[in-house]
Amino acid sequence: MLQKLAWKIWDMRCFKTYMKYALKPVNSEDPEGPVRIKTSKVDAATSWTRLGVMLQRFGKLHTL
Repeated sequence: MLQKLAWKIWDMRCFKTYMKYALKPVNSEDPEGPVRIKTSKVDAATSWTRLGVMLQRFGKLHTL
C-alpha cells in the first residue's frame, strides 16, 4: 500500500494504526494477503457523506 502516493503522505504512526484497526484480511487463512475494511459498506459510505459536516465543526474548535 505504501507504494501509492495517497498512502505515502500519511504520517507513519497514523498509517500503522489504520492498518491495525481499520483493515482485516479477506481470507483469515492468509493474513498476509488482500485486506478489506472492517466496517460495513453502509458505515463506510456514511462516514464519507458526513465528512463535510465534520470538517466544518473542526474549523470551529478554536471558538471553544
